[in-house]
Amino acid sequence: MKKYLLNPRLVIGVTILVTMTLAALLAPWIAPFSPSNLDVTLRLSPPSSTHLLGVDSNGSDVLTALLYGARTSLFIGFMTVFLSVFLGVSIGAISGYAGGWLDMILMRIVDILMSFPGILLALTLVSVLGPNLWSIIFAISATGWTSAARIARGQVLSIKERDHV
Repeated sequence: MKKYLLNPRLVIGVTILVTMTLAALLAPWIAPFSPSNLDVTLRLSPPSSTHLLGVDSNGSDVLTALLYGARTSLFIGFMTVFLSVFLGVSIGAISGYAGGWLDMILMRIVDILMSFPGILLALTLVSVLGPNLWSIIFAISATGWTSAARIARGQVLSIKERDHV
C-alpha cells in the first residue's frame, strides 16, 4: 500500500476521480440551482459569482447541468459494466463448463456479435428500442459482454482440465 501512496500520479488521479464521483452523487445538495430552473434573460452569460461556469443557450446554469449530467453518466457506466460482466461471465462459464454443441453454438453467437462494429450495433439497437436510459444501457451491454464471455470461457476451460478438479 505504501508503494501506491508514494506514486503522485496515482494519488492525484484517484483524488480527482473520487472528488468528481462525490460531486455527482451529491448534486442535489451542492448544485447551486435546480436543473429545471431556466432564465432566458441570462442566456449565454459568462461566469460570475452567481453562475460559476456561466449560463448556456437555454438559460440554465452550466455547473448544475454538469453535476446532474455526471450522475446520469455514472449510472449508465456502472449499469452497463455490471450487465456486461454478469451476462458475459454467465454465458462464458456455461459455455466452458458444458462444452460440446452448447459451447460451439454460444461461441459462434459471440463470434457473430464481435464481427459487427460495436457502435453501429449499439446505435441500431437504440434507434429500434427508442431513446431512453435503459435502451442505451441495454445497447451498450449487448455489444460489451462478448469479451467477458471469451475470457470467462477460457478460464473455465483451463480450470476444468486441471488434475485436482
